[in-house]
Amino acid sequence: MKTIKNWMSILETSGILYLLQPYSEEKLSKRIVKALKLYFTDTGLVVYLTKIYSSENLLISNLAGAFMETYVINEIKKSYENNGMNMPAYYYRDKEQNEIDHVLVEDLNIHCIEIKKGVRFDKNDVKSFDLI
Repeated sequence: MKTIKNWMSILETSGILYLLQPYSEEKLSKRIVKALKLYFTDTGLVVYLTKIYSSENLLISNLAGAFMETYVINEIKKSYENNGMNMPAYYYRDKEQNEIDHVLVEDLNIHCIEIKKGVRFDKNDVKSFDLI
C-alpha cells in the first residue's frame, strides 16, 4: 500500500493524475464514501493504456462514460487554473450508491454537476442533488 501511495503521489505531482476529494459535511459523514476519485489528466495516455485506438471503438466501449467524465472534469479544472485559481471541487458518493460527479463549492454556494454521455436525460439523473 505504501508503494502505491508513493507512485500516486509522483503521478499527481507530475500532473498525470488528478485526485478528487469526497465532499463531506458533518450531517453527511456517516453516509458518504471517503475514497478519492482518480482522473488522468491526459486522455491520450489513457487511450494508449486501454488500447482503444479509434473514436468509433471508444464510443461503444464500456469506458465511454468515464472518458466523457474525465474530459469534462479536466476542462473545468483547466478553466480555473488558467484564471490562476484552484478548483474548489469534490465529488459525492454515499453507501447507497447515490453519486454526484462534481460538486463545486464557491462563496458558500454548492453547484452540483452531473456528467452523462448520451442524448436523453431526465430527473432521475440528478436525483442525488437533493442529498446535499
